[in-house]
Amino acid sequence: MSIADYPWVRHTPDAAVSAHAVMEVSGTTTQLGEIVYQTTQFTAGGNTPTKMVLINGPMDVGSGEYGVACSGQGYPVAATSGSTTNGAIVGPSDSSWTLSTGHPGFVVAGAGAIAGTAMVLRQAQSIEVRGWATAAVANGDNFTIDNVKTMSGLETVASSSDTLSILNTFDHDIDDNGFVMAKYNETVAAYNGFQAECPA
Repeated sequence: MSIADYPWVRHTPDAAVSAHAVMEVSGTTTQLGEIVYQTTQFTAGGNTPTKMVLINGPMDVGSGEYGVACSGQGYPVAATSGSTTNGAIVGPSDSSWTLSTGHPGFVVAGAGAIAGTAMVLRQAQSIEVRGWATAAVANGDNFTIDNVKTMSGLETVASSSDTLSILNTFDHDIDDNGFVMAKYNETVAAYNGFQAECPA
């Protein structure tokens, strides 16, 4: 695929960004009647699903200037990456312009043509996760899980030590390290536990 084939979108960053930098979309504006995405450095999103992330094109873009970017959805794109290993899972991490291992979002196809880049493809987003309760749960209390994975089991949502907050919508009682499945609820912007292992 040549660079002319990519479905570019226009963006304007709030800080200078290097070619192939990974950015978070913070809003939109217009220029000459055309939608332009406002971009910024990625920040951790708590319990929200994967944020809208764009990868800067092959040119540096100054703060407040205009450049082009693409999402890596459906086609591989060059991005700055901490791994160039085929099959590695990488994603944006807090306060970084680079994709890192231990975070979800993209699959590495291999090294890019430019040092420090990899060819990556966006993962299909999953909003159902599984994990293990970090402590015993009773009385319908909300809780956290660790060792979080998507329901497909193919990649982690976070590193194994990271936790995800779960709303105990169905008043589950759960043992410490009890197995839990949860689904993201867009209405309340949080994960609802919908199934849990019964206490021993």
